[in-house]
Amino acid sequence: MAIQSGRVPMLLLVAGVACVVLSGCSENRNPDEPPASSPVTTRTSTNASPPPAGDVAWMDGLCGIVGDLQRAIWAAPPEQSASNGPELKRFASMMLGAASDSLTDAVRRLGGIGPSPVDGGDRLARELSGKFSDLKKDVDDAKNKVDALADDTTEEEVGGVMGTVWPKVTAMNGDPFKDFGITSAMRTAGRSLACTSITGWPR
Repeated sequence: MAIQSGRVPMLLLVAGVACVVLSGCSENRNPDEPPASSPVTTRTSTNASPPPAGDVAWMDGLCGIVGDLQRAIWAAPPEQSASNGPELKRFASMMLGAASDSLTDAVRRLGGIGPSPVDGGDRLARELSGKFSDLKKDVDDAKNKVDALADDTTEEEVGGVMGTVWPKVTAMNGDPFKDFGITSAMRTAGRSLACTSITGWPR
């Protein structure tokens, strides 16, 4: 039995979102058939100068922080057998606590990333830090509410709390750069796997 919000199993929600966002496993098509719409690849000039090494290193550092957070959020605590409200309460508290710790670590690392040589980098680091800090507050508030539930709490009560915050967590994690202005200099310097492996990184 799983954490529920409006009778929707929370663990299935988490697994489903991770599946769709990260691996596209909801698609079912013949691998021999081309996709419905194939993106057009535009080749850039091979004569373009590579970005400065300092720009690449800084973007690798920022993307490393975001990528570590993304992977940590998806890596939920070890699955446990939860057959009643109290067990679901304990599992939900573990999930929220792990998410809070990961967000705290990301904010701390962003604060120590240093001045950006990349156009717009300092702004992006500040805005990401603010976004993660705000989400951590919501996660901590939800964890406090879960922990305050009665010892004989129900699945519905636990799911009600989780339903107020976990969709925010999965939405952020599915596209951490959403609504942020990624400059052309960032794209140019962020071509390594550290950035391109992040779900939501603009291609």
